[in-house]
Amino acid sequence: MRRTRAHRFVPSAWCNRRDEGSWVARYHGEPGPAPNDIDIVVVGRTPLRTVHSALRDLETPLRVDINPIVVEPARWNAKKPEPFIAQLRGRPLVEIPLRRT
Repeated sequence: MRRTRAHRFVPSAWCNRRDEGSWVARYHGEPGPAPNDIDIVVVGRTPLRTVHSALRDLETPLRVDINPIVVEPARWNAKKPEPFIAQLRGRPLVEIPLRRT
């Protein structure tokens, strides 16, 4: 993944599969239409505005909308996560490799 301004703030990021037209489904080899967007779960404390700003640079060359959400590490790693987090964690995810400086 190309470096963005958010890399120094984000411990981990994941692509999430929300529907059958998802990027993650295509990544895992499932047939279907090309995705219209990419849903990203950012686990960290980076402000959503910063993440949006950093990802804007990628939307044009990828020709898709990128929809990030930011989840605090404690919420993501909870033994009994809230229903929304449990739902995200229960879906197929693709880790986005982040390089540190």
